[in-house]
Amino acid sequence: MRTTHPHPTNAVEPPIAGTAEARRVSPNAGWWRVIGTVLGIMLLLVAYYWVHKPLDLSLVLRLGGLLLDLAVNIALFVAGGALGRALLASLNWAVVSRGERIAFEALAGLGVISTGALLAGMAGLFRGVFLWLIVAVAFLIAMRRGGGSWLVDARAFTRALRPIDRWARLWGIVACALLAMALARALAPPFAWDALNYHLVGPARYLSEGRIVPAPDNFYLGFPQLLELLFGVAMSAFGRDTVAAPLHFGFGVLGLILVAGLVRRHTDVRAGWLAVALPLSATSFWLLFGWPYVDLAVFAYGAAVLVAAVNWREHRETGWLVVAGVALGFGAGTKYTAGLLAIGLAAMIVVEARSRALRPLLLAGGVA
Repeated sequence: MRTTHPHPTNAVEPPIAGTAEARRVSPNAGWWRVIGTVLGIMLLLVAYYWVHKPLDLSLVLRLGGLLLDLAVNIALFVAGGALGRALLASLNWAVVSRGERIAFEALAGLGVISTGALLAGMAGLFRGVFLWLIVAVAFLIAMRRGGGSWLVDARAFTRALRPIDRWARLWGIVACALLAMALARALAPPFAWDALNYHLVGPARYLSEGRIVPAPDNFYLGFPQLLELLFGVAMSAFGRDTVAAPLHFGFGVLGLILVAGLVRRHTDVRAGWLAVALPLSATSFWLLFGWPYVDLAVFAYGAAVLVAAVNWREHRETGWLVVAGVALGFGAGTKYTAGLLAIGLAAMIVVEARSRALRPLLLAGGVA
């Protein structure tokens, strides 16, 4: 008996789903799966961010606040730099790099602005309108005496920061990456213990009272307060305490510029970049760039004392000894421990000048 086949023996069997043959027959099937998966993920993200909005009014205000903090700091550093250029115009700047010059001038100008804030606070004028009037007057006077060229030099300096070889480029990338991360921390709300207990408490209290007042309940406010007074000037602009840490960050950058400039002049560009990257790789030092403390101001003024003293030793120009004394005074006005720099400066003067050391010692000490 013959068996009847339902299909002809030469008919082509349909491919089994999921096999390579089936995919060859239906090449678009895989793409539809991809499109469906992507659309599903997009719908999931839309549903999530519909509830958890990534950008709302409060976040916009916070981002705007960060821009205000940066703007206030830029204004202070530009005013300080212009004032410093007017005050230190008679120095022989040919012996230092452009970066060292703008750092010296900014540190000098900011120290003078802080001194003006101190006088205003003692006179009962520690309020935003009077403090920024001091900054504006200092800036205008400096501009009339050629202080505007400081900003030109600062721009030229930043544009010239291009490492020339592989190693310098490596250290430059490391340094810039560490500084960028530190700046992100500096723009965050303050949380460090010292900041919340006295570095920001003093300026806030002075602004509230409108004058510098004693604080028998907080003995930390008996410390030198050069940088805290600058915090007060910055905070008085918009009432934001988040403006203080970027100011401290800026002092650290000025100190690094001075150190790198000194190293570069006596070695090469690679060593200069390494002199920036190496200290930043130390956790305790790097953390300071994100806190509204005063230690980086001490570091900056200490670097200024060192560079000025080296310049005096190499060129025997009295002006550099005066600058060393001024930086020493501003450093001690920031933190007591900076006064120890006087021992090193005095020892250097005695070793270099020997029997003629009395006059330079009195000059540097008197200025400080």
